[in-house]
Amino acid sequence: MQSLLNYIPAIISMKSIDKKQLLEEEKKKIFSKPLVTENPTFDVKQIDDFWTLFNLYADNRRQADVREIVVTAKTLGYDQSHEYIYQSLCDIADQLDGEWV
Repeated sequence: MQSLLNYIPAIISMKSIDKKQLLEEEKKKIFSKPLVTENPTFDVKQIDDFWTLFNLYADNRRQADVREIVVTAKTLGYDQSHEYIYQSLCDIADQLDGEWV
């Protein structure tokens, strides 16, 4: 029984590492595309900020109220540093009016 209990944390750790590695691989693929490298509106740092924000909620097993994303964006200062994106998120949240997506 003791060896099984020692094995469980190792499996949990491996799964979290795998998920992190998968996210990093996905990010590398996306960030190599012209949409990121040649974006006329946002620089790579801004796109990285957006990537980080949305990955907090990017889990197909969980739905989120867009208002949660808006609150997180405001906490991260997007209302000042990325006003266009922040306002768009606010507009989407208003349109959905609490509907979870």
